[in-house]
Amino acid sequence: MELEQEVKIIGADLEKIETYIKNNGGIYLGEENQVNILINSKSHPIKSDLGYFRIRITHFVERNEDKIELTFKERVKDDVFRKSKEHTVVIDKLSPMIETLRLLGYDSFEETKKNRRSYKFRGARFDFDTHEKTVLPYPYLEIEVKDKNKLDAILKELDIKDEYVSTLSIKELIEKVKS
Repeated sequence: MELEQEVKIIGADLEKIETYIKNNGGIYLGEENQVNILINSKSHPIKSDLGYFRIRITHFVERNEDKIELTFKERVKDDVFRKSKEHTVVIDKLSPMIETLRLLGYDSFEETKKNRRSYKFRGARFDFDTHEKTVLPYPYLEIEVKDKNKLDAILKELDIKDEYVSTLSIKELIEKVKS
């Protein structure tokens, strides 16, 4: 189980931020094409304040490799970060996993696709995400850091204003766009 602490940057000039990272020592980690399947149940729904359940199929572009993971992202309350405990298992076949989940009563499988480019910079991870326009019409940046001081220093260096910083989950962002 891994504790994840992150914020999303929405509405800032992401191209400018990515260029700055590249030109100032950022380490390119790679590009991924992902299919994320959000899982839920009408009879026993998972409430947003508890977390969310997903299957992620990741295609690592440069290595031409695929990985499938089943994750429950348990939400941890925090005023600064979006914190989650990630309970993840690697699965080798998608179909039997979906069949098993259906047998357990999960009947909602919402599929979204996104592209991700990732970097390490100043001890933090930066993920530049672009979803299908019909799902989320704008790109965003996730910054995963260890503590608030590190986040504040990064936001200052990159000239990212507070109004661009969000702790909403992807599920919450998609729901906000739908409403």
